[in-house]
Amino acid sequence: MTETKKIPEGWEEVKLESVTEILDSKRVPITKSERKKGNTPYYGATGLLDYVEGFIFDEELVLIGEDGADWSSYANTAYIIKGKSWVNNHAHALRCTKINSIFFKEFINKSDLKIYITGTTRGKLNQESLRKIKLLCPPLKEQEKIASILSKVDDQIQTTEEIITKSEELKKGLMQDIFNNEKQKQWNTSKIKDVVIKLKRGHSLATNSIGKGVIYMTSGFLQDNYIDWSIQKYLDTDKPLDNCLLVKGDVILNCVNSWAKLGKVAVFEGYKKPVVVGFNNFGITFNNKINPFFVKYFLLTKRIQYLLRAVSKPAVQQVSFSGSDLLRLEIKYPSIEEQNKIIIVLMGVDNNIQDNKAEVDRLQELKKGLMQDLLTGKVRVAM
Repeated sequence: MTETKKIPEGWEEVKLESVTEILDSKRVPITKSERKKGNTPYYGATGLLDYVEGFIFDEELVLIGEDGADWSSYANTAYIIKGKSWVNNHAHALRCTKINSIFFKEFINKSDLKIYITGTTRGKLNQESLRKIKLLCPPLKEQEKIASILSKVDDQIQTTEEIITKSEELKKGLMQDIFNNEKQKQWNTSKIKDVVIKLKRGHSLATNSIGKGVIYMTSGFLQDNYIDWSIQKYLDTDKPLDNCLLVKGDVILNCVNSWAKLGKVAVFEGYKKPVVVGFNNFGITFNNKINPFFVKYFLLTKRIQYLLRAVSKPAVQQVSFSGSDLLRLEIKYPSIEEQNKIIIVLMGVDNNIQDNKAEVDRLQELKKGLMQDLLTGKVRVAM
C-alpha cells in the first residue's frame, strides 16, 4: 500500500507549470568567441558566466539548471536574477506568476530533483519534466513570511562572505608587501636544502592493513593551513616508518596534484596518534633558523608557486615536482624575531578568515534546518 503524502492544512500541491511562466523560447546562447563585452550579466546553468552587450530580459526571473547542473537537495540549482540579463540555453528561465519567487527558489533548492532528470552520461532537466515538478504551496502571505525569514539568513551569509573576501584581499596585499623584492634584499638567502634537517616523502602503503593505528595522511587540504583528516588508513607493516613519520612543526607540501591544486602547504601541529605523511606530499623538518609558519607563507607566495609549477612534470594525469627540485630553490628569510612578527600579522588575518568561514558554515546549516521546517509546513509561521 502506497503511503499518502500528508499536505499541511491550508497548503496545496501544485505543478510548476501552473504557478510560473516558462520563457525558454526567449533564451539565446552566445558562444564565447561571439560575445561582445558589455554590462549585461550573461547567465548559464550554474550562475553568472560573463558580461555582454544588449539584453533579452529585463525583469526578475528564477533560473534553474537544464543541463550541467547539480539537482540534488540543497545544491542551489535555482537562483534569482533581476534587471537586464541574457540567459543561454543551459538554464530554464521562469517568471513567477502565482507564487513568491524567493519561496519558489528555496523550495526548488530544498527538493531532490534527480527523479526528474533524463539521460545517463550527461543529465538533463528537460522542459517536459520541468513542468511536472510538484511543489507544496501555502497561502501567498505565508510564502512571503517564509521568504522573509530565509532571506534574512541569506543576507547574513552574504555579509559574512563579503568580510571573507575583504580579508583575503587584505592578506594578498600584506603578502605582496612583506615578500616584495626590495625588503628581501636585506634578508638572508640560501638554498632550501641548507636549512632543511630532513625531507620526508609519503609512505607507499604497499603492505598496509588494519593494525597498529598509525594514521596515513591524505593529500587533501581543507584550507591552505588546515590538514584534511577525512580519509584515514591504518598501517600494520614491518616497513620502517622513520623517514615518513611527521613531527610537530613539520611543513607539509603537496607535490603531486592537478595544476590548480599543486603546492598546497600546511604546518603539522601534532595529533593524538602517530601520522605518516601522505605519498603525494613532502614532510619537511627545518632547522631553528626558520619558523615553519614563515616557511608556509613563503611557499605560498606567487613567485615560489610559479617556480614549483615551472619545475613540475607530468605524473599520470597530474603533475609533480621532486625533492631535489624543491631543495634547489632559494629561500629568503629575515631574523627569527622578524619572522615571528610576520607570522603574528598573517596568522591573525588567517584566523579571521577561518572564523568567518566557520560562521558561514553555521549559517548554512541553520538555513537548511529552517528550510526543512518551513518549506514542509512542519513549523508554521504566524500571518
